[in-house]
Amino acid sequence: MATTSNHFIAILCGGTGPRLWPLSSANNPKQFLPILSNKSLLEQTVNRCKKIVPAKNIFIISNKRYQKKIEDILGKNLPKENFVYEPAKKNTAMAILLAASHIQKINPQAVITTTPSDHYIQKAISFKKTILRSAKLAQTHHQIITIGIKPS
Repeated sequence: MATTSNHFIAILCGGTGPRLWPLSSANNPKQFLPILSNKSLLEQTVNRCKKIVPAKNIFIISNKRYQKKIEDILGKNLPKENFVYEPAKKNTAMAILLAASHIQKINPQAVITTTPSDHYIQKAISFKKTILRSAKLAQTHHQIITIGIKPS
């Protein structure tokens, strides 16, 4: 569990997954597919994040198009108020801004980790350690920390 209640995670879940066609489509993008698991990539992401912060500090940012699908998958796992839907799809930067403004109203001291909902991460323990370290650095130095991984 996170060492601070100021740590929040915003999971970005609005992509349409066109590069994985025909497996994914705009109606069923890759974050909703069970890839390399019996759970969807979105569920895998939430489960990884629950090992870092409490569920009450995990927010899903998406667009209205996927609201029913997201709430069907995660409705019992996260508080209802943690589902934030964009009024219009404006891509990643605006989704992050929406998440940050929403979380800042809850906790002005928040350190926010943003993560995509559609990545398969095999090394969950390394992921957790890296996120916790980067959140601590961000909080200590009041900086934005960017983490990149080499895709395979």
